[in-house]
Amino acid sequence: WLVPPCTRFVVKECRSMLSVGIPMTDEVTRVRALMTQMETLMFPILADETKAAEVGKRVQLWVENLFVFSLVWSVAGVIDGASRTKFDAFFRDVAAGKPPDGYADVDGVFGVATPWLAFLPAGATCYEYVFNQNNHKWQLWMETIT
Repeated sequence: WLVPPCTRFVVKECRSMLSVGIPMTDEVTRVRALMTQMETLMFPILADETKAAEVGKRVQLWVENLFVFSLVWSVAGVIDGASRTKFDAFFRDVAAGKPPDGYADVDGVFGVATPWLAFLPAGATCYEYVFNQNNHKWQLWMETIT
């Protein structure tokens, strides 16, 4: 329920720094990138039995947050700075179950927003956070540099 409105918003309302020039192809390419990134982030977990057992206890938290991270960077990762601010506000509204007018029924019926276990914190844009796989929390990118 998040992907259709987000891809449509990026195509219609944002300035992309990279495009193939065909809106529908751009949307499909972004969704494919989302799945590839999600698979890439999950692979180390699936390849390590110890890590898989640890994650298994909190699988919903991991899947939700790796999906959010993947969606931001695949669907809206190549938009310009001004568009990123617009996308951040849009994304937070949609994820909270409050899609703006015109985005509730993109490609069908808007899904039911359920409470997130640990959604992106407020205080910075979605582009400034990374899901820390060691402590299972969102963290500012700059805090990862030591």
